[in-house]
Amino acid sequence: MNINNTASSAEIFAAGLRYYKKAILAGANSYGKGTIQKPFPLDHEHTLFLTIGTCCMADGTMVKESGITPDFIVAGEQEQMHCSIELLGK
Repeated sequence: MNINNTASSAEIFAAGLRYYKKAILAGANSYGKGTIQKPFPLDHEHTLFLTIGTCCMADGTMVKESGITPDFIVAGEQEQMHCSIELLGK
């Protein structure tokens, strides 16, 4: 699973897959957002997004503090694709 530029629920999903040994992560560190926001429409042109919670991974680590470091750090989309294909072949 390539986690480059991944944020929020995708980070939690990727971390959960790795924690339960269902995926190997390749790419760059994820964004590290780790917050839950709820939109509150104010009028036809404005919306307030209020942070209502924070997310943590299955092992208790907070996503916001560090993001997710992949098992294989690989720069560049082509290189990440090649790495992913190689890992799938194993």
